[in-house]
Amino acid sequence: MEVVAAVVSALVTETGKLLYRCACSKISTAVNLPSNLAVLVKEMDNLMDRRMEVKDEKEVAEKEGNKIRAQVDKWLEDVDNLQLRVNPIQEKMVNMKKPFACFLKCSMRCRAGEVEAIREEIKRLLEAGSFPTGMVHPTRRPRAVEHIPVPSIRGQTTASKLLDETMELLYDDEVGRIGIWGLGGIGKTTLVNNLNNELKTTSTQPFSIVIWAKVSKNLDIKHVQTQIARRLLWEPQMGESEQEMAIRLHQRLKNEKFVLILDDLWEEIDLDILGVPRPEEHEGCKIILTSRRMEVCRKMKTDKEVKMNVLNDEETWQLFCQNAGDVVHSEEIKPFAEAIARECCGLPLAINIVGAAMRRKTEGLSCGNVP
Repeated sequence: MEVVAAVVSALVTETGKLLYRCACSKISTAVNLPSNLAVLVKEMDNLMDRRMEVKDEKEVAEKEGNKIRAQVDKWLEDVDNLQLRVNPIQEKMVNMKKPFACFLKCSMRCRAGEVEAIREEIKRLLEAGSFPTGMVHPTRRPRAVEHIPVPSIRGQTTASKLLDETMELLYDDEVGRIGIWGLGGIGKTTLVNNLNNELKTTSTQPFSIVIWAKVSKNLDIKHVQTQIARRLLWEPQMGESEQEMAIRLHQRLKNEKFVLILDDLWEEIDLDILGVPRPEEHEGCKIILTSRRMEVCRKMKTDKEVKMNVLNDEETWQLFCQNAGDVVHSEEIKPFAEAIARECCGLPLAINIVGAAMRRKTEGLSCGNVP
């Protein structure tokens, strides 16, 4: 019996010790809760400061056309959710009137374990908020030059000469803006497309990117901006204004040595509104534009202009034969083919279209359908 009593006494003693230690711990936590709450509020303030920095850095990165990592948005969401948990605790501290009694009330409502859990979460978020792998995805660089499918003009004497002339102007440090002008269908677009492809095959060309944008008669700034943006491998944001896009484009292009080809201008286009750095202010930037009118080139402040003229009779016939095929050399058809070629007035576009049509309809050709 004495043994049993001793065992029971020992158990009671140990249990009492455990209960005592637990009670002391709870009392200590309750007593220290006010200071823990004060530390929590301070730590939360630090976290919110970091949140503001991250949001600012994110906005700048997005304006520069960078793609933000998903974990950045998740981190911001986690911080906002934690703030919702902390707000009631902060309100309780502000509303406390009688220091000690109110601390006890607060300790009744705010469990010490919850406070510690929140502090641990703050610590985790502060560490994660440094984003050691970076906030943005590694920039995927676009190819310097994208090949444009177009017939080569190297076999055409006049066109080849104009292409060489334009290439020389492109490498001239004193020339920032080049205007190529002439009649519709005379080959301006074909010329700049060939220039683009020549740059692709030139390993020593100094430009980091060549950008091609179609402008057309009904000028749409947003459409031109979108073409430039997509060439830079980023999509416009939903609801983004022309001005916002211009800011992002300028941020992206200002450190590039680029060639921008603006094809088929019918009126002046403001580079600032477009978001394109001016060549005279940014070394290495070049603007090439094509237009039907010399006046447009002058309004665009071009440094040099290249005028395109119609093809002579020999070049007209050569290009016509390339499109129509060998059948035009037959004695029966050649006179009619030459007459048709002359009707094209030396315009490459007309020659290409009519020549290709003749290739398909040679069998029905006769004097009766010659213009």
